[in-house]
Amino acid sequence: MSQAFLEETPSRTQTDAGQRFNVTRARISQLTKIVNNLPDDFMEKMRGCEDRCMLKTFSGKKLLEIAGLENEHNRQKAIDLLLSTALQK
Repeated sequence: MSQAFLEETPSRTQTDAGQRFNVTRARISQLTKIVNNLPDDFMEKMRGCEDRCMLKTFSGKKLLEIAGLENEHNRQKAIDLLLSTALQK
């Protein structure tokens, strides 16, 4: 949502998005990092997810941690590990 807001008008800043969505600029920065660094197919699955266990497993804090991993391979590995854990519950 905030990503689309920023892309819609390139002159908008993360501060503008924070004001629009009533969150801090830092939160917008975190959300942007998550969206930009996690695999598109995973993000699409999570957008429509209503499974409470899955949502708890992939909390914002956990997604930010995964997004901060050094490369795509490590990020996918972390996602796969958590997915297998969540599916066992």
